[in-house]
Order: sequence, then structure tokens, then C-alpha cells
Amino acid sequence: MPIREITHLENDDYRVVVHTEKNIYFYVATLTFLEDFLNSSGYRFRMADRGCLINVDSIACVDMDLMLAYFEDEPTKKSKKCTLGKDKFARILKEFTQLENRCSSRITSKKRLFGFGR
Repeated sequence: MPIREITHLENDDYRVVVHTEKNIYFYVATLTFLEDFLNSSGYRFRMADRGCLINVDSIACVDMDLMLAYFEDEPTKKSKKCTLGKDKFARILKEFTQLENRCSSRITSKKRLFGFGR
């Protein structure tokens, strides 16, 4: 499986669930180990929430109200998504400001993330 196809990884007891757009794989490791390994290999994976590691380059749009990242431009109820912790996502958004350009109309400005302009 090409690493660039990974959308996110989640903890599941003693293993990690590896998500791609169409498939799910299982791997025995820790998210910390995988984050270090993937980032040292030139990819951009960040902790999105406790127990969830996200491939920043695979984010297509973000719902700022529900703090969810989607991996397709027009998400549906069946779309894969990843929850985002407010503090962790704020760091991701600061580091990768181009995310704002990849958001659909469901997204407002960066100000909403930080609690301004409501």
C-alpha cells in the first residue's frame, strides 16, 4: 500500500487501524512510532486527536463547527472522517495554512477555529 494513500490511522486496543479512501488495514505498532517513522520519511502526519494520526496532505475539507476532517471535497454521511482536537488542529492549521484553501463552503475563516467572530 502506498503511504500517500493513507488518510488517517487510529488506535484500536493493541493495533492500529490504517485507513485509505477505500480500504482498512491493521498494523501492530504505536501511533507515536508510526508518526516518527512516517514524518522522518518525508510525509506530513500529525496527531489530530487523542488516538488519531492524520495525513495532512489527504485533507480535502474541514467542518470547523463539528471539528471533523474529510478526505473528499463533497462529503456525505458515508464519507470517511477524522475527529480533530481543537488544540491539535489549531497547530496543524498554523503549520499548514494551505489547508484553508482546500475547504468547501462548509468552512468559514480561520477565526472560527480560534473562537473569534461567532
